[in-house]
Amino acid sequence: MEEEKLGNFNGLLNTEAVIEGNNYGMLKTSTVGFSAAEMSSLTALCNAFFPSLPLEASGLLLDGSDFSKDVEEFYRASLPDGWSTFEVAETMRNLFNAEVLKILKKVLWLLSTYLGTFLLAGRQSLSTEFPFVQRFGDLTVEKRERVLLDWSTSSLSFFRVIFKVFKGTLMWNHFTRVNEKGYNPFWKAINYCGPDPVAMTAQLSPKPLESSVLDISALNGDELESALESHGCKLTSPSEIAALADVQCSPKDHAIECDVVIVGSGSGGGVAAAVLAKAGFKVVVLEKGGYKARHDLDLLEAESMRDLYEEKGLLRTEDQNMVIFAGSTVGGGSAINWSASFRTPDHVLREWTQTLGLEMFQSPRYREAMDRVCDRLGVQEDCEEESFQNAVLRKGCEALGYHVGNVPRNATADHYCGWCNLGCRRGTKQATSETWLVDAINAGAVILTRCSAHRVLHTSNSGRKGRKAIGVVAKIGGTERQLFIRARATVVSSGALRTPPLLHASGLENPHIGKNLHLHPVQIVWGYFPPGVAAQGTCYQGGIMTAFSNETAAWDTTGYGAILQTPILHPGAFAGAIPWRSGSHFKQTMLKFSRTCSFIVLLRDRGSGTVAPKADGSLDIKYKLQPDDEERAREGVEKGLRVLAAAGAVEVGSHHQDLESFKLGPDSSRIHDKDFEEYVSRVGKKGGAPLYCAHQMGSCRMGVSSGESAVDENGESWEVEGVYVADGSVLPTALGINPMITIQSIAYCIAHNVVQYINETRP
Repeated sequence: MEEEKLGNFNGLLNTEAVIEGNNYGMLKTSTVGFSAAEMSSLTALCNAFFPSLPLEASGLLLDGSDFSKDVEEFYRASLPDGWSTFEVAETMRNLFNAEVLKILKKVLWLLSTYLGTFLLAGRQSLSTEFPFVQRFGDLTVEKRERVLLDWSTSSLSFFRVIFKVFKGTLMWNHFTRVNEKGYNPFWKAINYCGPDPVAMTAQLSPKPLESSVLDISALNGDELESALESHGCKLTSPSEIAALADVQCSPKDHAIECDVVIVGSGSGGGVAAAVLAKAGFKVVVLEKGGYKARHDLDLLEAESMRDLYEEKGLLRTEDQNMVIFAGSTVGGGSAINWSASFRTPDHVLREWTQTLGLEMFQSPRYREAMDRVCDRLGVQEDCEEESFQNAVLRKGCEALGYHVGNVPRNATADHYCGWCNLGCRRGTKQATSETWLVDAINAGAVILTRCSAHRVLHTSNSGRKGRKAIGVVAKIGGTERQLFIRARATVVSSGALRTPPLLHASGLENPHIGKNLHLHPVQIVWGYFPPGVAAQGTCYQGGIMTAFSNETAAWDTTGYGAILQTPILHPGAFAGAIPWRSGSHFKQTMLKFSRTCSFIVLLRDRGSGTVAPKADGSLDIKYKLQPDDEERAREGVEKGLRVLAAAGAVEVGSHHQDLESFKLGPDSSRIHDKDFEEYVSRVGKKGGAPLYCAHQMGSCRMGVSSGESAVDENGESWEVEGVYVADGSVLPTALGINPMITIQSIAYCIAHNVVQYINETRP
C-alpha cells in the first residue's frame, strides 16, 4: 500500500496498526496513543529527514567489502532494518511530557490535512490539480525537504522549534535505539563500536555504596521503617514535625530524626556528607535520582540519558536555543562529567575577594580545601595516550603558536575512556559516588534514592534570624507518601537549577534566589579528518578532555573570554546536533562521524539568566546570550576554526543551521586564502548558533549582604538559621573553567561551617 493511503484511517490508533510495505510489519497490540493521521505525517517526516537514497548519492567509491555493504544499506534505509515509525512514536512518547507531546501531535495532525499543510508548508503544498493543495504526506520527498528547510530558518520561532524537536527526536531514535542484542544496525556504517568494549568486559569491583543506599520507592511502609532503623535513623512522628512547620501530613507518611539532612549527592552534597559524617554527626542524604553502580551501567546513550540526566537530557532554556545537561543520579554531575578538574583560577579568586569582598577566597583555608579535594579525587595531569580530538587540538595550537595546556583530571594517567558522560563503568573516574560518598557511608551516613525534597521545614524562634530550620519533607518517588526528616541543620545541594525552586517552595523570599544564573554557554566548531590525516583513532575513544587552550580567555586582563576544549559526542548526540540541509547531506555527514573532531568554545559569561519552578514542577529557565558575551565568544569560535585547519582538517564548520561548511582540501592548502579568512569571520559574526551548557552556577550566589546575594559567606541563608547551600548555585560569578573542584572546595568550607554551627547550638 502506498504511503499516502495511511491518511484514510480515522480515529485514534490504540493498537500499532501497520500497513504492509510501509515498514509497519504485522498488527501489534502495544498502545502508542497516536492517530492514524498523526502516524501518516510522522512517516512522511521520517522519510523526508532520513530518506532512502541510491548509493550514488554518497559520492563514495566502494569496493564490495562488508563495510561497503553496510554503507549501501545505510543509504538505502529510511529506518533501521526491521523497525517502524511506531518506534519513533514510542521514542517521542517516552521523551516528552504531556504538554510537549500534545503540541507535536497537533502539528502531525495538521500535516495530515489539506488546510493544515497549507498553513504549515505554504506554497510548497500548492498543486495545479484539484483541490490545488496537497497534504504533507502527498508531497514529493524533495518538496518535503524544502518545507523542513523553510522551517529551520523561519523568522517565526515556532517553526524553528518544531524543526529542532522533530529533527532531534527522529535522529536520536535512529542512532540510539538498539535491538534485543543491544545493537543498532547503523553503527557499522558510521564506524561506531557501541558501548565501551573494554569496560563492558572488565572485571568489576563490588558496588562501593551498595550497603548504605536505600531505594525508598521500592519499600512499603514497614520495610522502609525497618530499613531506616537498621541504618541508624531514629523513627519519630510525622504529625509532630508537620505541626511544628505548619504543613500537612497523612497517616501514610513516615518520619525520622538525624543531625544533618543533605539534599543532593553531587559535588556539593557528596563533600558535605563526608565532612559532616566524619565529624561524628548522623547524616541522611536525599537523592531524587537512582543509584547506578558500575555494574548497572550499560553505556548506551538513550538508556543512560534517561537514567542519569535531568529531564532525560532534554532540558532546554525557555527559548529552546540552549540544551542544558545536568546530572540526576547518585553522584550528580560528577558521575557524568568529563573528568576535567581545574582549581579555581587566581584571577577569579582575586575578583571574588577584591571586587566582591569575599575574603574566604584568598584565605589559607580555601587553599587547603582545594588541596584536600584534589588529593581525595586523585587529580593529576599525566596522560599516557591522548585521544584523536585532543591530539588535534594540541597539534593545531602548537602550529599556530597558541596556548595549549594539560587538563588536570580526577582519573589515572591510563584512563582511556570516551564514555564517561554515560557513567564510568571502569570505576577509575573519581566521582563523589567513588570517593566522598564512600567516606560518608563508612562514617555512618545513609543515602535515600528516589526521594525528592519538596520543602525545607522551618519554624519561628527568637534566634538571630527569627526563623530556624528543622528539617525537610520529601516525596517518595512513585507514591503518595512523604518522608519527614527532622535535623539540626539542613544542607541544600540540589544544584544551581533545582536549589532555587526548593528554596522558593520553602517560603524563602530573598530576591536573588533563582537570579544570576550563569551557564558557561558553549558553541561547537568541527573539522573533518579523513583516515590517515592527523592523529589516529575516533572521536569517541580516549580521554574526553586532556588538552585545552586559554588563548582567548583573557585570563591576564578582564578574565572574561572563552576557552577551547574537546567534547564527547556519541552518535545520537552527534546526529541531533549537526545541521540538517537535506537527507543526502545528513547521511554524508554521519558517515564522517568517527573522524569529525569537535571543539567546544566555552565562554565565561558576564550576562546571566533566571530559573524558577513551573506549576507542574518542571523548570522555567530564561537565558539569552548578551551582546558583549557574543563578542567575546566570537574570538573563540574563530580561533577554533583556525586550530582545526592548522591541524590538517580538510573541511571545517559550525552548528549553524544556515551556514555551509568550508572545504580546505586534502593538503589544507586554502588555510591562508582570503576565502577562508572571510569564512572564519562570517562564522564568528553569525548569531543564532545552537548553544549547549554543562555547568550551571550562581543562582543562589554568595555575598556580603542580603541586598546582593542569597547566602552569606558561610553558605547560610540570610533568612533562615540552619539552612546552608553547598553547590554550584553559590558561586558568586561564572568561573570560566570546569567548576567541579571549585564547587567541592566551597562545599568543603561550608560543611565545616555547619560543623561549627551544630556544635555552637547544641542544647
